[in-house]
Amino acid sequence: MRDARGAFDGVTAIEWVDVCVDLAAADGAALVVAAEDHPDTHQVVHATDGIAVQAADLGYILGCGPHIEAMSTSNACAVDVDDAADRGRWPLLVDELAVSGIGWVQAHPLGDHRAALGTLQLYRRTRSPHRLSGDDRATHTMIAQLARMLGTGIVAAGVAADMLIRRHQDSEAVNIAIGILAARHGCTVAVASAMLRAGAYSRGHGSAGEAHRVIDSINSVDP
Repeated sequence: MRDARGAFDGVTAIEWVDVCVDLAAADGAALVVAAEDHPDTHQVVHATDGIAVQAADLGYILGCGPHIEAMSTSNACAVDVDDAADRGRWPLLVDELAVSGIGWVQAHPLGDHRAALGTLQLYRRTRSPHRLSGDDRATHTMIAQLARMLGTGIVAAGVAADMLIRRHQDSEAVNIAIGILAARHGCTVAVASAMLRAGAYSRGHGSAGEAHRVIDSINSVDP
């Protein structure tokens, strides 16, 4: 996990994330660099704690949730494990969050609204009535603006530069690997894509690395 400490002059990205955590009355947060046109891209560049990383990883592995929604719409999105509509929309994600002791996750797009660089993902363990809901319009707007600025700072610091280059170079390998998995297991592209993400996560490398592993396994029994 790369450190985004040098993302800003004077005020670090870590300090700005802490401000967002306080504004939202959240328990923690993660900065995730990704690409809307390449859902298998995922890099946590900073997290306040292990639970924040776990929340970010769940959305990545399952390929659904606030992060995906925020990336595709360029608007903030949240999931509440106690909300019936969210459970109906993302049942597996809600179940996994609940098991992990996470009650709420909200994702704000990072950087330019025309092409989000990733998301700021805030989480809470509960939706305690004694804490701010985070839905107040002024608070929500302020967090959204800070998330946009965080994205700009991350780009300026070069934290995401390598990933932005690699996502184009590796996209062909990822697409080939997904096709191989879909044909091998007789599943849909969406399922094959989820398999690729899960394989990458379980082996501790990126989707591009997993894609090359799958391609190299064509003549072997390793899936």
